[in-house]
Amino acid sequence: MKFLSHSAVLRFIAIFKFAKAILFLLVAAGALKMMHQDVGDALEHWAQVFGLDPDGRVVGGLIQKASGLTPGHLKAVSVASVIYSSVFFTEGIGLWLLKLWAEWLTVIVTASLVPLEVYEIYRHATPLKFVVLVINVVIVVYLIARIRDKSGQKNAGH
Repeated sequence: MKFLSHSAVLRFIAIFKFAKAILFLLVAAGALKMMHQDVGDALEHWAQVFGLDPDGRVVGGLIQKASGLTPGHLKAVSVASVIYSSVFFTEGIGLWLLKLWAEWLTVIVTASLVPLEVYEIYRHATPLKFVVLVINVVIVVYLIARIRDKSGQKNAGH
């Protein structure tokens, strides 16, 4: 019994990629906005707004690390975030349009980021990091199976 069609799965993956692209654009915009501010003070303010303890181990550590960011660091974060966002938008658009090249691109990009995700989990495991890793591995396995299936169908037709 088939639960979802291939096009529905590709569009679901595309939505996931669009969400990641938007998240990276927000990071880029935030980094640029903070270039001429005290990042630590801004994060402390937002921690208080969201009811987080700015002196707590996790939030306080984040604020302390962020306080050392220079405008050059923030610019680099912004540029890297725009590049990642562009890649994710490209993947999402191609997948939404059901293009085979987008399936290949998604396999290559997503698989290449899995080791980084594993390292991040090793450094500091969170449930969200595990969920993202599992989703990305499932996406890679699914797309590889679909690409192989398409290739097998194409070869059987010759």
